[in-house]
Amino acid sequence: GQSIKIYGKSCKVVARLDKTGTGFDTAIYTTNDNIRMMMADAQALGINQKLTDDPDTVASAVYIRVQDGYTPEQVANNINVHVRKVEAVQTRSMLSGVSDSLVAMTKVFRNLMLLVCVLCVVILFIAFGMMTGERRNEFALLRMLGYSRKRLMAVVMEESLIVSLMGAGLGVMVGGAVVCLFSQAIAAQLSLPFMVPSAGITVLIGIISLLATHVTCAAASVWSARRLSRTDTGILMREGH
Repeated sequence: GQSIKIYGKSCKVVARLDKTGTGFDTAIYTTNDNIRMMMADAQALGINQKLTDDPDTVASAVYIRVQDGYTPEQVANNINVHVRKVEAVQTRSMLSGVSDSLVAMTKVFRNLMLLVCVLCVVILFIAFGMMTGERRNEFALLRMLGYSRKRLMAVVMEESLIVSLMGAGLGVMVGGAVVCLFSQAIAAQLSLPFMVPSAGITVLIGIISLLATHVTCAAASVWSARRLSRTDTGILMREGH
């Protein structure tokens, strides 16, 4: 329903295709007759200086059906070697090359994400272990004041959930802002098909990240609190002197 101007003429948009994450997302698809009219308009406006022939007799691409006994590789190589100003491209190999690159990149990203997740879990367990270790005297004093082991573990878990909420919330907001603000720059650097997830998918990823962080922090805090609660209170008090 929208209209766009091409070489001074208004053209009506009849449909929009789904995004692919490639340069095709910014392409305009039309009929051969319209393309010839655009070429003539470009000639009239002096925009396309290289086109000097009649638009009705010009061909920008020729599709070749290879006969039996020949291979597309042979035909393409012969054309590139013997025909000047013509480039032969195998569409199947071109698309398969992009597909292979995407599969390889996906495997790399998947392995990196798995490695980062494992490192984050290990770091969280170490961090909470150090945090509870530095407060051994405080927890020992709480035990002497009548805190049970379960109550002490609940206190540690409440603190860990607050810390994880603040850290995960800040991380999700910063990550979302980076993706939204620099998605075009990321796509340009990758030089591969790249699509930013929809708003709903982005929110879902953020929620999953928050839940995963909460679960990991809770497990780390429980592990640290259990280790601390098994130590004799008197020993914990004497360690600070």
